[in-house]
Amino acid sequence: MNRIAISLVASLVCVLGCRATPYQRLGTDSPGGYSDKNLGEDMFLIRFAGNASTNDATLCRYLYRRAAEVTLKNGYPYFKVVRPPQHTTEVLEIYANEDQAKEMLRPTRIDQPDPSTMVMTIRCIRQAPEDHDADLIDARQCPSQHGQ
Repeated sequence: MNRIAISLVASLVCVLGCRATPYQRLGTDSPGGYSDKNLGEDMFLIRFAGNASTNDATLCRYLYRRAAEVTLKNGYPYFKVVRPPQHTTEVLEIYANEDQAKEMLRPTRIDQPDPSTMVMTIRCIRQAPEDHDADLIDARQCPSQHGQ
C-alpha cells in the first residue's frame, strides 16, 4: 500500500511541477511570459519565454495571441508576420532599475538557441489592401480576442 501511495504522490508532484508556462506577462514574479518591443512606428518584436514543458505549438499560439493584443492596443486592426516564430539566442534577464521603481528587461546572448523561448516580428497595418493579402491577419478575429 505504501508503494502505491508513494507512486501516486510522485506522479502528482511531477505533473504539477512540469506544467507549461501559462500565458502571462514576463516579470520578476513570473519567470516566463510574454514581452514585446516597439521597433518602429508599426513594427514590433514579440517574445514568449516558456519553460522546458512549454512546447513549440504553445509558444507559437502565445506569440500570435500577444501579436493580436499589441496590434489592437496600438490602434491597428491587422498585422502581418515579418519574421516568423523562431527560437532565439537572446534571453531577457529581468532586473529592477536603480530606484527600484520599474522592472527592466536586459537582453543577454547565449551560445545555443533557447528551446523554451521564441520570438517573431510583426508589422501592424491600418487598412487591408484591396486584394486581401493572404498573409494579413485580422487581430480582431484571433482566438484570444474571443476569450479562447
